[in-house]
Amino acid sequence: MSDYKERVLKWLRELKGTQKPIEVISFYNELPVRVKLNVLDVNDTKELIQWSSHPKLNLAVGETGKIFLPFYDPLHQANRILSADVIYYGKGFMETTIPNIGNDSRFNRKSLRITTSDTLPIRALLEAEDFPKRAVKVRDISEGGIGLFVPSSNFKIGDKVHLRLTFPDGKTLEANGEIARLEKTPEGELAGI
Repeated sequence: MSDYKERVLKWLRELKGTQKPIEVISFYNELPVRVKLNVLDVNDTKELIQWSSHPKLNLAVGETGKIFLPFYDPLHQANRILSADVIYYGKGFMETTIPNIGNDSRFNRKSLRITTSDTLPIRALLEAEDFPKRAVKVRDISEGGIGLFVPSSNFKIGDKVHLRLTFPDGKTLEANGEIARLEKTPEGELAGI
């Protein structure tokens, strides 16, 4: 077992012994859900951690299958975010894997990102040089930008675009933007503007 894992397990055992709750975070539709949980059991053999449960967390855990928790690493004297996969959650308790160093972009975002709804979608008309005005699907939106599914191979990073957005309440917004990121996904090419 690695030294890092041993430090995490020691900390979890201390939390169990003192019955001190720890803040646990999961995400529901990009929104952080924060609750305090107690460590109920640390099973080294099966490499499982048993936690108290909280109904507020269940919806988020059902979506992400993960929890995140802050950890102060005494050896490196640094704050870390740990991530654990949720094996089981219910009314009485929750079981996870042993937390590891987490790397989730949601902790680094400057703006809250909201995933759009298929039942109440945001509609987008996209146009750019050499790309006629066309309706595209909006995946998410934030104060800092918008994620759109675009036809593959039509755009490159740095391309300037014009958008006309129509929100579920009928209000519209026109904006100019720039392709900041392109990513292949199972649903198609995702452009971050």
